[in-house]
Amino acid sequence: MRFIDYKIHEASFKLLSGSEPNKSYKISPKIACNIKKGPDKILCTFTVDLKQTDEKIPFEFSLTAVGAFALEQNDDANKLIVNVAETVYPFVRSSVSELTRMANIPPYVLPLINMSELLNSEAVTQNSSGIFC
Repeated sequence: MRFIDYKIHEASFKLLSGSEPNKSYKISPKIACNIKKGPDKILCTFTVDLKQTDEKIPFEFSLTAVGAFALEQNDDANKLIVNVAETVYPFVRSSVSELTRMANIPPYVLPLINMSELLNSEAVTQNSSGIFC
């Protein structure tokens, strides 16, 4: 397998009024991973969303990033899914941090995720367009 590149397909950020400096907030973004396999390529899409709910938060954001990988002849795509997600996720974390930093607030860093547990604990469904987790 060879990592080709990653792209940020969509990003948005909104600073919410009424946020208080130096206050701790419980920030719980939704993180989703979608992996599509082709005969010679794997695409890994991460979507990260943080929206205001009953819990007050200082900002909202949404980000979608896609990583592309080329498969070699002897690669088994099913065995590479965790490696693919582990390769793309650091770029997602960095992008979210940069997005919040550009708002001139302390950067928010997404939590570390055990991809093996995430991908094995999620309901994985296979269909004609790939594997979705």
